[in-house]
Amino acid sequence: MVYQIHDPSDEDTREKVLNWEKKFIDKMASLVDTLPCFEVRYSSERNLHDAVDESSGSDVKLVSITYTLMISFACIMLGKFLNPLTGHSLFADAGVFAVALGILAGLGLGMWFRVPFIGIVGVLPFLVLGIGLDGMFILVDELDRQPCDLSKTEKIKAVMRHTGATVTMTTMTDLVAFAFYWRQDKTVDWFRLVNKVSYAEASSNDGKFVFMFGGQGSQWYAMGRQLIECEATFRDAVSAVNNLLKNLGATWNLMDELMATEGESRISENYIAQPATFAIQYATAKLLMSWKIHPSAVIGHSLGEFAAACISGIITVKEAVQLVLAQSTLQDKCAEDGGMAALGMSEEKARALLESLQLSHKLDIAAVNDADSVTVAGESQSIEILGQHLAVYARDIFWRILGTKRAFHTIYMEPIKEPFFTAVKRINLKPQLSKIPMYSTVKGEVLSDQQFNGGY
Repeated sequence: MVYQIHDPSDEDTREKVLNWEKKFIDKMASLVDTLPCFEVRYSSERNLHDAVDESSGSDVKLVSITYTLMISFACIMLGKFLNPLTGHSLFADAGVFAVALGILAGLGLGMWFRVPFIGIVGVLPFLVLGIGLDGMFILVDELDRQPCDLSKTEKIKAVMRHTGATVTMTTMTDLVAFAFYWRQDKTVDWFRLVNKVSYAEASSNDGKFVFMFGGQGSQWYAMGRQLIECEATFRDAVSAVNNLLKNLGATWNLMDELMATEGESRISENYIAQPATFAIQYATAKLLMSWKIHPSAVIGHSLGEFAAACISGIITVKEAVQLVLAQSTLQDKCAEDGGMAALGMSEEKARALLESLQLSHKLDIAAVNDADSVTVAGESQSIEILGQHLAVYARDIFWRILGTKRAFHTIYMEPIKEPFFTAVKRINLKPQLSKIPMYSTVKGEVLSDQQFNGGY
């Protein structure tokens, strides 16, 4: 339970608030004794201005005496009184008094122009400058270490260069906390920094990794953007795909499309979506592998099988880009009145649903993902009718319309079948033995290099 009370400017109201706070603390303290069966914890906090204002007003003598003793102690310990001309005691004193005089002059000048002050202003310079014994000893000790033949200017430069970070930063946690707040949109940068600071490898036989590459429909306009900006391995992989696309005649720039704003993005266009999705999948796998996260097997769904085959070593990245570009270019010649949807039900139930809605002649089962998940595809208007029905009468069933304008994996792709075979022959695929097993989502078994052909 939290009570938050704003500090009122009216003195009478402020007095009431302070009395309420005192009664609250007394009440909570009494509960600790009267409720032994419960663990009661409480706290009362004030803002920095309130706390400083109270302490500076009541403990001004104590603060003055403390700073006097602190500075005197520093002068005694650091000063070379036997040889004050070459010692640093006068130099340290001059620095402290220069700051003090600067504070007084600033406050006096402000009061002259009737600038209103709050209680925290008086101690703000000490908070900002971090005046304390630790910083003073560090600075003067480092100054004493400098060669005698250096000028005072050069000595001061060397001192600040060697000790500046030590004086201004208390702990690494302070630095990291400040950095996260300062650059919240660049969180990936700091995780990369931590990765470089400390790194270790561990091996285990308890589990294995499988890289799974999804199909089209998962793309969005800003995918991979932070990794492109922050991870050189990821950026280089995307650039490699971009260069291959240019060499193969693409009239658009992959990097520009991935960095475009939402309003300018063309990621929903098939001829961009497929190469872009492949590039992000390929680059992600390369990045993970650069971190020594290697898959024991790979598997891909639909478009994702190109990335899976590439990472497994069956085909090269150039061959994969050629296949993706040929497929997406040919598919763009198909009608754009198609659509696809993912349904959380078995193939049998999905077919029965299409029959009951009289949509079986317009929609077909494009993929059986598992026992309780299928993808249907066909005419876009029929996809919308199916979605409307599920939204009203089957709210407990998962369904999602995919981001595509064409009905892939259906009879709608029949017109480009032969042209695609011709394109594959022109690419002159030379499948290799896989370095990493690739499990086929078409055959349900490990795919061999001989099986990866135009017909597959």
